[in-house]
Amino acid sequence: MPDPARLLAEEEAGWSALRQVLAKVDPSRWREPTVTPEGWSVSDTVHHIGAWLDACGEVLGSIAAGTRAPAGEPEETSASVNLFNSEHVSQARALSVEEVERFVHDARERARAGWSALGVITPDAWSWFEESGPMHYAKHEHDLRAWIAGGRSDPEVGALLQADAEGWVGFAGTLDAIPLGAWQEPAPDGGWSPLLVAHHVLAWQAIAAEAVVENRDWATDVPVPESLLAEENARLVSQAAGAQPQEVRIGLTEAHGRLRAALASHPVPSEGAKRAFRANTAEHYAEHLGELRAAADRAVGAAG
Repeated sequence: MPDPARLLAEEEAGWSALRQVLAKVDPSRWREPTVTPEGWSVSDTVHHIGAWLDACGEVLGSIAAGTRAPAGEPEETSASVNLFNSEHVSQARALSVEEVERFVHDARERARAGWSALGVITPDAWSWFEESGPMHYAKHEHDLRAWIAGGRSDPEVGALLQADAEGWVGFAGTLDAIPLGAWQEPAPDGGWSPLLVAHHVLAWQAIAAEAVVENRDWATDVPVPESLLAEENARLVSQAAGAQPQEVRIGLTEAHGRLRAALASHPVPSEGAKRAFRANTAEHYAEHLGELRAAADRAVGAAG
């Protein structure tokens, strides 16, 4: 099961980064409708974040109470999301900036309290908390940084962060379903153990984070030659010798957080930085998810 405290710390880090950007905004500009192409202001954006946190808190409360039935919920579509967003932007414009600030504060507290009340972290709960919290903060941090710099945000950044969040919950959740005692067991076909998979993804995210911080790709030659990838992967496998599962799991969360924060920090991310992010998040999770699912199934079979 995921560590609830670790995920609360991730949310706190993302919130802190967002607040630091908001602190740079001249108070006289909070109502200026120029942050997004749709005409949102800073106040609208902050209320929007609060609206999703409030919805998250409601969902987490129903999960904790045992009344949540995802299969019975209306399907989320682009139209339903757009309607939700437009309704809450209208609500934001009827409030003062101070009321908006109080709303998002209370909504965040509700979401965090709902998360802390969960006895078991389900994929549904994690998705809501991840996508309404850390991922959402990062998306709008980028919007605000671009706006402060006098430009427009890159629409690809939001899509990249969304894909990462969706893939990360599945990947990390499957990894957390494998007892740490089974992490070093190789696959029957001679494939990688969960420890090697986790260390491999961690190492590449650390490499990518360093590159994205500098707003570049990790390699100068694109596409990267297969020989260079093979050489780098062999080096990373050798680094995993002696690694401890708990340390690798903590390091993986930290590397993921650094990589996400690095992308959100750029008002104008380069094509290379976006490519490095994409290759080492959703695409990489999908590449190794099957191995982890097989390992989780073996662990369940062994326990039974």
